[in-house]
Amino acid sequence: MVSREDIGKHMREYPERNNIFNIPRQMLIGSYFEIEILLISSLVKWYLDHGLKVTKVYEFIEYYPSKCFEQFGLSVSEAHHASDSDPSKAVLGETQKLHGNNRTDGVRPTKKPQ
Repeated sequence: MVSREDIGKHMREYPERNNIFNIPRQMLIGSYFEIEILLISSLVKWYLDHGLKVTKVYEFIEYYPSKCFEQFGLSVSEAHHASDSDPSKAVLGETQKLHGNNRTDGVRPTKKPQ
């Protein structure tokens, strides 16, 4: 059962304005509970600014912005454009396009096995 104490001040105002707390009922609530997740520092700051608590930090990862795939992207793009202007390079262009699509699909983060 969700009580008034379980809801933050901001989200408590709507049900109080609309008299939703007068009758016990089932309702969906949003929760910010998570264990061992990777968060960027700006999101952690937002959570802290809004009253959430970080109870344990497992690891910090320092990020250095760089264009690590720039050369790869250029080679895929150049092959694609070359195949547009020269039909004899169509196979190379299609191969590079597939290679490029495959590489970008593999960059997505994966979930940790449970």
